[in-house]
Amino acid sequence: MNQLILVPSKSRYELEIEKYGSEAVASRRYAARERWRDIKEGHDTQKRNLDYLVRRLENDIFIDRSELTDEVIRNNGTFVFVGGDNHFTYCSQIILHYLQTHTDEDKSVVGVVLDANRSSGALLNYDVNSFLSSVDRIRKGTITKEQWTTLEATVNNGSNRLVTPAVCDYFVGEYSNLFMSRNDIFKAEISGKVLPEKSSGILVVTGAGSSPGSWYDNIHQCYFSTPDHFARDEESAKIILRENKSKAKTTLQKGKVLIIDSYNDTRGIIAPDSHEDHSIPFEMGARLEIRISNLKLKVVRP
Repeated sequence: MNQLILVPSKSRYELEIEKYGSEAVASRRYAARERWRDIKEGHDTQKRNLDYLVRRLENDIFIDRSELTDEVIRNNGTFVFVGGDNHFTYCSQIILHYLQTHTDEDKSVVGVVLDANRSSGALLNYDVNSFLSSVDRIRKGTITKEQWTTLEATVNNGSNRLVTPAVCDYFVGEYSNLFMSRNDIFKAEISGKVLPEKSSGILVVTGAGSSPGSWYDNIHQCYFSTPDHFARDEESAKIILRENKSKAKTTLQKGKVLIIDSYNDTRGIIAPDSHEDHSIPFEMGARLEIRISNLKLKVVRP
């Protein structure tokens, strides 16, 4: 029977203890005591659910996401990301990055929300109980797999550099909202700029990134008073400027190239799915090219 690799997230409580060294030091930083109580309660729930998974899946492997190495990916086929949406996209990016140089390999991912009462898990198809009910079919591969569209990009600031693939979106602009983002935006097949230069950043969004409550969904509904949800397997991306009264929006189709020239003069970045660890600089004079990737994220669903 196929072994699963399960990658649970750390709770906010665990991250705070790691950051500050002890519960006593961490808790003193919370003047809003109800927030600290909520963090501890969330940790207790997540730990109970994770312990339950470990007991039920004693023959499978549980690892930290720092251990999701090329060797682990190469030797396994199905990866279960247990936590919330941010953890899911972070780990999925690692799988996609591996597949960029191993295009003949077949890898699938499963999203399981660890605390369904505190996290909606908009991208996650399972909670703990529904996952356990489906786990035998997942092992056997007799279950549906969605093929999500993903984004890829290269940035040239003197030499070409691959950007980590994105599941939901690329943010392009200044790292801090204190500073205005300045970028010229082109489509390779069209002469002239396609969007205004100044904004508080650019979002390039897949169908997965258009889900209700997403960053894109909030911006679009603010601009146009209507949602713009599109399918996760649709081979296009939407480009929208944040907080720009022109309500600037356009579409990137498969096979086309979006070109962005940076005039960011403080700390421009390209951030895949808002993950700072996987972001790279996009400073004055750099050029970014974004495409719909040929890589699909294969996501198991009920």
